Amino acid sequence: MAGAAPIAVLTRPAGRNTDVLHALVRRGWIVHECPALEIHTAAIASAHDIPDPKHYDLVVFVSRAAVTGFTTQLGPDFVWPSGVRVGCMGPSTALAIERAWPTASNILYPDAEKARDSEALWPLLQALTTPLTKVLIVRGQDGRDWLSDKLNGRGIEVLTHQAYERVQADWSADTVDRFRAWADASTQVVWLLTSGHGITSVGLQLQSLGLLDWFRSGQFVLTHERLVQTLAKVVGGDSAGLQVHLCQPEDPKIVLCFDQILGG
Repeated sequence: MAGAAPIAVLTRPAGRNTDVLHALVRRGWIVHECPALEIHTAAIASAHDIPDPKHYDLVVFVSRAAVTGFTTQLGPDFVWPSGVRVGCMGPSTALAIERAWPTASNILYPDAEKARDSEALWPLLQALTTPLTKVLIVRGQDGRDWLSDKLNGRGIEVLTHQAYERVQADWSADTVDRFRAWADASTQVVWLLTSGHGITSVGLQLQSLGLLDWFRSGQFVLTHERLVQTLAKVVGGDSAGLQVHLCQPEDPKIVLCFDQILGG
């Protein structure tokens, strides 16, 4: 990344890029914020469609967006019921849970060295001394069913609830013009991509602009190894040819990854 100032494109939803953006600018990066998705609280026909956590032994939130959406659905006066455990995939979501419901305790999530996924959460659930009988999983309009399948396989009743929805974000004319100019100049950028849905959205928009080959030539900061195959599928190539850098999804880890790219 020697020579001209390096360029980073941050694709997390609006409001999620601020700290990383400021950190990278201080380090000399040119940073363009370009959310791949918009996140909205899922519409609920009536209050009866919102599951009450008190009826479950465990509530699992797949992301911070799940916490935000469920908080909005339940309303500001909701108090987390004592005795109902909470699970999530990492410390950022755990912090969001604590802020939303200070009475929630014993939040289960993988330690810092583990991946932020259901597979890493599963051993913690297996180690619980109190058997689970009913589990609520709060997520978007779709997602992986790995955890629900594992729980069902143990005879545990599982309800999957949609608290938010992902919608492809509209890119401004300025963003499109900027991407075209970078592509015309064969300028390489480093993309921050943090979800399979986000990768698909970015790929589809760039394909419609005829910029997929330029996208493929860039570098990519991904927050889970599973995203490598998603990216390869989107660009229509072999993952071995992609310039991928893996890191955990917390902001300091992402910034460190960009530091290492700059240093390399």
